[in-house]
Amino acid sequence: MLQMPQLPMSSIPSKSSSKNRPMPRMFAIALLCSLACAQRLATQDAPDARRFAATFEGGTVTWNEFYEELARRHRGKQLGKDSLEHLIEKVIVEREAERRGQKIAPGEVDRYLEMLEKQLASQQRSLREHLTQRGMSLASFKDYIALSRLYERLAKSDLGLDDKTELDEGRRKLWITEQKRKHAVEDAVAKLPQDAAALVDGQAVSLLDLGRTMARSLVADERHSILRQMVAYRLLQQEAQKLGVVVDAKSYDRALAAKRAEIAANPEYAKHGVNLESLLQAQGRSVADMQRGEVFRAEVLIEAIGQARFTDSALQTLLDEDPATWERRVGAAREVHRLLLAVGPKRDEAKAIADAKLLAAKIDGPQTFAAAARRFSDDEGSKGRGGRLGWLHREEPGVDASLLRAAFELEYGKLSAPVREVDGVSLLLVTQGNDGPKGADRLAAMRRYEIGKWLRGIVDAAKVEFFELPLQ
Repeated sequence: MLQMPQLPMSSIPSKSSSKNRPMPRMFAIALLCSLACAQRLATQDAPDARRFAATFEGGTVTWNEFYEELARRHRGKQLGKDSLEHLIEKVIVEREAERRGQKIAPGEVDRYLEMLEKQLASQQRSLREHLTQRGMSLASFKDYIALSRLYERLAKSDLGLDDKTELDEGRRKLWITEQKRKHAVEDAVAKLPQDAAALVDGQAVSLLDLGRTMARSLVADERHSILRQMVAYRLLQQEAQKLGVVVDAKSYDRALAAKRAEIAANPEYAKHGVNLESLLQAQGRSVADMQRGEVFRAEVLIEAIGQARFTDSALQTLLDEDPATWERRVGAAREVHRLLLAVGPKRDEAKAIADAKLLAAKIDGPQTFAAAARRFSDDEGSKGRGGRLGWLHREEPGVDASLLRAAFELEYGKLSAPVREVDGVSLLLVTQGNDGPKGADRLAAMRRYEIGKWLRGIVDAAKVEFFELPLQ
């Protein structure tokens, strides 16, 4: 179930709770968690701030477009699963409460809210500030409290529990599992309509609602990263129009066939009978999701524009003129994993190095490295992947040269000493490497490099403005 910003329904204290009962554990974690939120824009109250997630010279990205793209990309990940669980439970509880004529009195909600605010005030925390950062209005939070109390009341009634008996996680799971059967919940992607995240009694929980719920748990940097990609897609469309590049249904079909062929050519996938459908299904997605998502469509556009802007003959000339530079950019690569300890007001360089050495003493391989990165790394972009940065070359735009130099000096599978780089102190692990593409494949890699450099430039020049998550 979604833990942020909502309270898990099982964590709402029952009527018998004393006013001194500790704050629900998971909600306390949510409130105390560090939020890398951007400074609020002066235009927050303007109509554009409520409708648009981002604006740029020549176009916009609406919040609804962002929500749907977010859901399509990440519904199979833990955030998507937790968010969908919350939405399904919400529908079930609302239907059961209506059927049984159950309601929560406003006074009961206000008493709980008052208790919670007092607990937070004693810790110098503000509930309203937290809710605002998560795009949730106080009225919506009150609705959630009422829903949570209904959840507890219905479950206890069905399980034969009195008010003094705690509705623990096991009992909660038992009740909701039975309710899901009763309400014919379906969340298998292959069995759903195109724009549905789940069905409850045949009624769709939309991808739009799923994305809206998921968005509340993203910090500003995560939202902005996705939005920049969405802006890039729109700029690509504009560029294609200028160049007269046409991307039609056949172009998408060819790209889909190429993805299938790439998977079929992978020995590991072939060994286990993996195809595109099964690979996407493991991610909680479908081929239709992929085709309708902006990432796939942008990839097709990039390939078409790249062919038009950077021809093979022009790339070959560049390669002949400076082979050493292109070797650094698209040649040998390493798969790099990183655990970053940021240096700043709370931790100086000496402290970061000492902490890194303590962590290094407990890391004995890729699995323990990944676990340590998920827990301790300050790199928000990679910590959720166990510190994996991906495949890096000796020269990478936006990547610190000290990190790259250290990565290429490391033996595979051997943990680095603490590396001082621009963001702080890092521990690095290189798991594998390759010598890079040759011949026509090298020209294709050069094209991807050039189109990436060009695209970053036009996005930067587009003067993108991000808006804060609107209150709901």
